[in-house]
This record gives sequence, structure tokens and C-alpha cells, in this order.
Amino acid sequence: MRMVIGIGWALGIALALPAAAQAPAEGEGEASARSPWVDPRNVARLFRDACIQTEGQAAAAVDWALGAGFSPVDPMRGSTDGLLDGAAGSVLAAPGSDSRVLLVASAGSRCMVWAERTSGPGLRLALVELMGELGGKGARVQLQGERSLERAGAWRSQMQWRYRRVGGTADFGVAGVTTLTAAPGTQALNFAPLPPAAGPAPDGMKP
Repeated sequence: MRMVIGIGWALGIALALPAAAQAPAEGEGEASARSPWVDPRNVARLFRDACIQTEGQAAAAVDWALGAGFSPVDPMRGSTDGLLDGAAGSVLAAPGSDSRVLLVASAGSRCMVWAERTSGPGLRLALVELMGELGGKGARVQLQGERSLERAGAWRSQMQWRYRRVGGTADFGVAGVTTLTAAPGTQALNFAPLPPAAGPAPDGMKP
């Protein structure tokens, strides 16, 4: 499906998923509690380091991830094809996440962080804070849309910013689709190119 405000890749996948995670298996809850990825701020930092700071360049994102201890996911894993949406690319699992936090880097400067069993409201707040920090450091950050959507029986928040790094000339979309309820669920943060913003014509009039 194509989202109204731009980045349809990956966000449509997230919107089609159930809101809440499955109950953990016996002993799994304790292990999850020890994982650094329980903290949504760490998921947001991963998105910043792997996707935003590399401007979605697949090779750079993968190099960063391998250096940080990420493991390539078997391409035969059932969900991998869906995450790549048929594009060439790589899926890597964050260390200590039991493959529930994935980095998806694909052709066309598209990059996504996929996080299961994560707090939606917590990740939304962490992403808002992250974009504020980037703007405070001089990047061009403009919130372009925010809305709530209901899909597959779950309400989710969708937010999208137009982003340009300090000194950069290209615009990118930074987007998050996060569940609204407190129960842990599946969340997606996405980074992809945007067309140039429409500006004034040489005569000073907007096109």
C-alpha cells in the first residue's frame, strides 16, 4: 500500500501487523528484560547511527552494523523477503535481540529498523527527541505529517519528517509507525529519499 505522505515502503508492512506481541515463552521474559533493546531509546539510536548518519547508503549501513556486532539474517527466513519488499539488500539482527530488532538496508538509499516487542509510545517519544536533537545541531528538520491509523484491529501513530543533514543538498524522509497502546508490539522506523521540495520560481512565484 502507498502512504499518503510519502514513504510507503515498509510502513505499509508495519500497519498490517497485529499491535501486540505474542506472549513470551517460559524463561523468555527474563532474558528479554536483560536485553538493551527493551529500552526504546536504544532502538532510536540504532536508527540514527545506521540509517540517518549513513544517509541510507546500504554499504555504509551494513559496514556499521557488522562493526557493531550485528549478524546477517538467513535470506530464507520467512519475513526477510517482506522486509526487503523484493529489493536487493541486507537484513541484519541486532546483537542480544534474538532477531527481534532488525536493520534492513536496501538499494535506493532505503533503510529501516524493525523492532518487535517494543513499546510504541516509548519509541515514538524517542524518535521525536532524536529529530529534535538533529535539528538543534543544525540539520533541517520539518515535521510533515502526524496522524493515527487503524489497521488489522490496531491503532498506530504515523509521523514523518523531511530531513536534510548539515551541509547536505538531498532531502530524505524520516518516518515512524508505532503502536498507541502500552503493550509491546512491532514498530518500524524508516529512512528513504524524498523529491526536492517545491520552491519559488525564478520570478519569485511558487510553481
